[in-house]
Amino acid sequence: MRIGVIGLSFALRPEEEPNSCNKRLAREFERVVALERAEGHHVLGSLQWELALVPMSPRIRKESVKCVVEKHRDGVSYLDSDEVILQSIEAFDRLGGVDEVVLVGNPWIHLQGARSRAKAYGLKVRKRPIRWIGFDKKSSQWQTRGPVRALVYTVGRVISQFVFGRRFGQKRVAS
Repeated sequence: MRIGVIGLSFALRPEEEPNSCNKRLAREFERVVALERAEGHHVLGSLQWELALVPMSPRIRKESVKCVVEKHRDGVSYLDSDEVILQSIEAFDRLGGVDEVVLVGNPWIHLQGARSRAKAYGLKVRKRPIRWIGFDKKSSQWQTRGPVRALVYTVGRVISQFVFGRRFGQKRVAS
């Protein structure tokens, strides 16, 4: 079976990447890729740029990482998990497609939302447990500094999407 593994970043320190959360996420990406390969699956990996900065096994890097998502396709919007998933799908399709995907993200709220979005894009999601990633009190993103902030952000996104038809908290990058 062909499995796509998508590594999503969490928290951001523009001048200090990879931050501690993204280092742990990169280790989880490596662990999941190794697990899928040990089960005999062909793995195509995609990483958000912050995770790609973390040194990892040369074998996994060379044989499995096929895509690094560095910026939003429109060149101005915030690079969110949706965009990383969409660019990963495009990369996997160029390489012959995948049967299922495993998402590697922060298991506190972020991962569930990413799995839901991936399903909405027509992907079959293969669930693998992801170890605790934590939060980054020095993150430039307020919603990634702690669990209560992440919950408020998530609830705000859902309500804002329902009431106003747009996302809560997302920023556009200056052009």
